Amino acid sequence: KRETMAVAIDISDRFLGSVSTSSRHRYLDSKVRYQLLATTSVYIAVKTTEDTVCDSQFIADLARGLYSKESVERTELDILTELGWHVSVPTSIQFVYTALSIIHHQVHLPDSTWANFLDEVSIQVCSHCVYLLPRCSEADASVVLLTFRSRMD
Repeated sequence: KRETMAVAIDISDRFLGSVSTSSRHRYLDSKVRYQLLATTSVYIAVKTTEDTVCDSQFIADLARGLYSKESVERTELDILTELGWHVSVPTSIQFVYTALSIIHHQVHLPDSTWANFLDEVSIQVCSHCVYLLPRCSEADASVVLLTFRSRMD
């Protein structure tokens, strides 16, 4: 789901924004460590937003030997500790969806109109976040990219 990916990107983004410069470079200067961080962030997001259950061994197996179950678990603990276990913070897109769901029943429009409207709001939120909340821009850009990709399919 788009929301799960937005949460995953938010988790990794907040983690990289909160660690020391040396720790940040340790993840950003190594493709394998960065992939481990991103994959573990998706793993955490799936655990907190989806009904699907998977374990760290499954995540390690997906990496085909690139990293171990233990490294996934260690990275997960590093992320959770650094973020103070605050991993389920709402993304800007979730906020917009929640706000619109309040008025959805009061405004009578076809579902296709709501879908187009939500896409446009996503784009607007993204463009505003680039200027107001630089840390959010990656997550919002990814959600918008996923929206366009789903239209292409």
